[in-house]
Amino acid sequence: MSLGIERAPNCFFKAKKPYVCRTFNATITLHPLEHWGKSQVRLAFSFDGVVKEHVKQLSTVRWSQTHRCFYMPHSSEPTGELMAHCKTAGIRVDATFLSEVLIKDEVGKLLGGLGNLKCRTLLPLVYACGLRIGEALTLRPADLRLAERLLYVRAAKGRKDRRVPLAGKIVELLDQY
Repeated sequence: MSLGIERAPNCFFKAKKPYVCRTFNATITLHPLEHWGKSQVRLAFSFDGVVKEHVKQLSTVRWSQTHRCFYMPHSSEPTGELMAHCKTAGIRVDATFLSEVLIKDEVGKLLGGLGNLKCRTLLPLVYACGLRIGEALTLRPADLRLAERLLYVRAAKGRKDRRVPLAGKIVELLDQY
């Protein structure tokens, strides 16, 4: 079955004539996925041969035998390619489950631009230990075990206590504070 689509040199698709599928109301939902140690995006859709053929034509989409799903790298370029292709095919793409993740340079700029010592200590602590804001606000000096390099988080999510390891740089910041 020919869909009237041919591969363009820049990996986008150029339709001989606009192809819009009016026989179904398909939606592809994008979910985060950790695959081969990398951040990927899982493409979820109810089984439909036409949607599957459209997905298989994209250059960045692969099949995972382990997860039994289609996946692609989590970055803006492949996601944009998917969006553009699905728009021409009349397939809706739901990307509400994808989160914006900051890269190391962006985190460095964010933390490097902090002014006072309190902020320069608290925000890296929250970032490095994965604390929720409520957990950070309820910390007490007795919760810090600098010699053991541990932070005790009391009444965390689900009213459970937990211990979090402290990185060396965080211990230095806490000593300064």
